[in-house]
Amino acid sequence: MRKVAIWLVSVVGVGLLVAPAVFNMWVRAPRGAEMISDFTPYMTHARATQYEQDYLPAIAVGFGGVPQAVSDASARYGDGVHPWSYSRAASFLQSQPSLSALSYVQRNFPTMAAPISNMVGVMVRDVGDFKGVAGLPPFWLFPLFFVLPGLILLVVGVMLLRRERASQPAGRVPQWIALIIGAFLVVAPFAPMPPGWVLMWLVTPGGAHMIDDFAGPANGMPGSAAIMSDATANQFNSYLSYLNAGHREIVPAVQAVAAQFGQSISAAEAQSFIAGDPKLAKVNDIVNRFPTMYASFHGMLTVMAKDVADYEAVRALPRFTLFPWFFIIPGLIVAVAAALILGSDSKAGGQREYGRVNELLGTATTGRQTAARERG
Repeated sequence: MRKVAIWLVSVVGVGLLVAPAVFNMWVRAPRGAEMISDFTPYMTHARATQYEQDYLPAIAVGFGGVPQAVSDASARYGDGVHPWSYSRAASFLQSQPSLSALSYVQRNFPTMAAPISNMVGVMVRDVGDFKGVAGLPPFWLFPLFFVLPGLILLVVGVMLLRRERASQPAGRVPQWIALIIGAFLVVAPFAPMPPGWVLMWLVTPGGAHMIDDFAGPANGMPGSAAIMSDATANQFNSYLSYLNAGHREIVPAVQAVAAQFGQSISAAEAQSFIAGDPKLAKVNDIVNRFPTMYASFHGMLTVMAKDVADYEAVRALPRFTLFPWFFIIPGLIVAVAAALILGSDSKAGGQREYGRVNELLGTATTGRQTAARERG
């Protein structure tokens, strides 16, 4: 039984040593660390809710109000009384080559908004899960969490096997080292870990859920590209480009309406008209704030496009919920094996001591008998 326990320590050591290579952790784990670092500024509650509750509604209402701006401008620069209807205002936008991006946004905004809104909803839902995973030690360290204990256990196992074959009296230091390593592996998933002092056991289910969410369809419908994919990143960047170009055509749209009535107004006058019309408050808001919104969305989409390959690398790792068990199961095996070895050492030591005492007693008895015969 002792020899089996020693072999178990050695085999577990080898298993831990080769695990990072088997799962390609040396490549995938650093890519995961890079992805976590890149997304950290965007995967916050404040940023995600700002996208969901401020930026997206403001963009929807702001661009949606452009036909109203065209209609109001037709009254202001026409006869001052009769505005164009909504349908006529929309048709006017579509008829102007210089307003092609704005017209595209008007026609396609629901299609554009659905996947972006879905992605932002996933971000909001998974902020807590992301924070938990980001609170674990950096991903690039994870291969070492397997290799270092594995190397120590393999050395301990080899030492014990050599002593066993040489029938040498074994000290207990290697066995205690194996027991401590086993206990460490078992406890590790339940111990607070820096930098966020989170428990692996608690945060890995959320990490698995987050990975699954970002692998879901971008528009929420089965069959579409995943949120974290090159296709979706390219699609989102295309939509953002149209929104940016359309934003730059809002003020020229008012100028184009004035030109229809033979009036030439400057961009400043057109913007002043929008700002002075109470019905166009949301349009004015998007005219003024969209550059800030664009910069924020563009930064996030740049990170998204850059990290698609990193995400795929993380997704190719074993499921997050399995990682605690990769520590607990080997740890239990090693701890039990080390305890068995220590127990057999104690038993063998007791037997050796018993034999030594018997030998001493036997020697003393023989001496007394010899002395008695000499006196007789």
